[in-house]
Amino acid sequence: MIESLIDACLGLSRLDVLVSGKIVDVYSGNVFDGFVGVKDGLVAYVGRKPKPANKTMNFPSKYVLPAYIDGHIHIESSLMTPSMFARAVIPHGTCCVIADPHEIANVMGLDGIRFMIEDAERTPLKFYFMIPSSVPSTNLETSGAEISLKEIEILKKFKQILGLGEVMNYKGVINKDRSILDKIKMCREMIIDGHAPGLRGDELCMYVSAGIGSDHEVASFDEAKEKLMLGMWVMIREGSTAKAISSLINVVSKGCPERVMLVTDDRHAGDILHEGHLDYCLRRAVEEGLDPIDAVRMVTIKPAEYFGLKNLGGLSPGKSADIVIVDDLKEFRAEAVFINGKLVAENGRYLGAEAKAKK
Repeated sequence: MIESLIDACLGLSRLDVLVSGKIVDVYSGNVFDGFVGVKDGLVAYVGRKPKPANKTMNFPSKYVLPAYIDGHIHIESSLMTPSMFARAVIPHGTCCVIADPHEIANVMGLDGIRFMIEDAERTPLKFYFMIPSSVPSTNLETSGAEISLKEIEILKKFKQILGLGEVMNYKGVINKDRSILDKIKMCREMIIDGHAPGLRGDELCMYVSAGIGSDHEVASFDEAKEKLMLGMWVMIREGSTAKAISSLINVVSKGCPERVMLVTDDRHAGDILHEGHLDYCLRRAVEEGLDPIDAVRMVTIKPAEYFGLKNLGGLSPGKSADIVIVDDLKEFRAEAVFINGKLVAENGRYLGAEAKAKK
């Protein structure tokens, strides 16, 4: 694999696809006229001069971006299965999502999570999952299932699992409730997402000390600053119900861009159809005055860094060739979407294979 990338970069063998346009570099923040070369599903070349390729696709005056990553979403809120959800969001430029399936888990438990993982495998979209931390949500509920330490141990063996989903029981954490602390300890070497609206001061320090790394429930500029100061990542969500971009985007513009990302959390099918997915978040962020390159970073390299997805998030040699071509950096209308170097959507139309139901 490495040898084929080197040969293609040197021009000793032909690239599979060569894409030209205005390249958006999320590492330096620059935009330049150039080329991205794809070989065996990976980026093999980024530069200002063309290379020999089996197929060349020119997008003059269009922008070539890394495809988008949604760092926190509950697919069940879309009212679609993962495979149908993928068909809906890929044409909007999304290549990867990190989903917390706690809604289906509350009804079907481990079987429900297994279904989500298996159904997701039938699409080109890259799906990763977090283990639901609060099933049932409280001990006052009558749920259809429970995700206990036994189920967590099983789920940790799945390659698609990145860590423990949003720890909603923040009171349990700071009061040393054994039931939640044991789950955290079992996932301590993995990513642990948070859910702590309004938590500040000493209680926030206690919560972060448990190894919880992010929060999507931040409601104010000062709360965001405090959580960033303690090393947390702030997820600014703009979904169908919770909308925080207008109140929180100045956290980035006022000097704290490094550990902030845009997520959707919950996005209804109708809103995806009429407004979009992460492309809608990008439009909203730019409308609120955020620099477009900073906005793009918040749905590409930033979530990739937080979740340790080293092969995603940027147009860099050796990374997955997940690319979106957009008309401009204001509306972010996707003209073409590539996942693993294959054209999977064009002008709003999904081109991937039909996901056949399992018998």
